[in-house]
Amino acid sequence: MKTCFYLFFFFSVFFLGTKEKTERTLLINFTHSTHIESLPSRTSINATLISNEKYSLYEMDYRNNQNLIDEEDDDNGQTFLSIKTSSNPYIFKNYLKKIMFSKERIVVKPMLVKDSINIFDWTLTNNKKTILTYPCQEAKLFFRGRNYTAFFTTELNFNGGPWKFSGLPGVILEIKSDDGVFEISANDIRVINKSTKIENPFENLEESITWDEFIKKYRKKYDELLSYVDENNVTMSIPKRKIEVLIED
Repeated sequence: MKTCFYLFFFFSVFFLGTKEKTERTLLINFTHSTHIESLPSRTSINATLISNEKYSLYEMDYRNNQNLIDEEDDDNGQTFLSIKTSSNPYIFKNYLKKIMFSKERIVVKPMLVKDSINIFDWTLTNNKKTILTYPCQEAKLFFRGRNYTAFFTTELNFNGGPWKFSGLPGVILEIKSDDGVFEISANDIRVINKSTKIENPFENLEESITWDEFIKKYRKKYDELLSYVDENNVTMSIPKRKIEVLIED
């Protein structure tokens, strides 16, 4: 009889704990700042990361969308967070399949790129600091042409991070390129005890291309424009470097 009781107690705790875990949602607001070398000034915008244990969505708010999430009730009367997609750029990550999706452009043509989230080779250091009351550890990374310094926390019981960054044993709350071009820092953190529907906002996933395929297409257009001159003797070019290096010297 005692054995039955202990088994009942174990499975009750297990299922209750699992339910509680799956209903938690991480919501972080970031300041997302870039100063691309070819541009005259720095651009700073708000960005939002919404994450659960399976998926995350990072929105860069160029259109000042103030209503990214809302609350809705399902058929069982349970309340969950509903994400309102907009025309802002997104990074969607599927942690179960270890992939992420983003829209990349060649001139004005958008392309849906599917990339792995296992592409980050971090080096942990012993440096630490506190961000918004959360103790954080430093990590270093070289990624697609730039060196980065990040600070992540293990106190939130989530993984992941802003933009494309991932792969640390915690949540990235701050990351900066060492050359000052790219900087993302958290300014508000909330953990909400509600489930979230996080769906891939991109259409036609079967038409996505890999990062290597995108780079080949970008290189082809870059080479074409090297010899382009219109009837008014005007030339065109596309940059070798955005946040990521696209054309190696």
